[in-house]
Amino acid sequence: MNPGSVIVIMDASANRRKSLAIALRLEGFFVHEAVTSSHALQIIEHMRPAALILDVTYPGVRAGEFLEQAFSVRKGLRILLTASCPLLAEQHQQLNQFPFRWIDPMDSVSTIREELAAQVWL
Repeated sequence: MNPGSVIVIMDASANRRKSLAIALRLEGFFVHEAVTSSHALQIIEHMRPAALILDVTYPGVRAGEFLEQAFSVRKGLRILLTASCPLLAEQHQQLNQFPFRWIDPMDSVSTIREELAAQVWL
């Protein structure tokens, strides 16, 4: 994924979301911050982003169901997942049906950029 690509960030922490958005914009990406799952789905449908960075512990959002909707709207969407708290085994099972990569909320922008650019998605 190259600079100029569109990325959606949906993170429960407004500070983390904004900081990451600023850093990725400085790298040349077009970044949209989503504050609700419906807002994120609208962005995905209309802006056709290359990637979504999602905090799977976002309050009120069932990550598995949300990702299913996101993939139905945008096939081939790259997903980077983060979690602000540990997940239950059931949550891991729901997420494992989707191609994604985990990132640490404290990863550097260069690490996140490398994950976005990775050619192999599991």
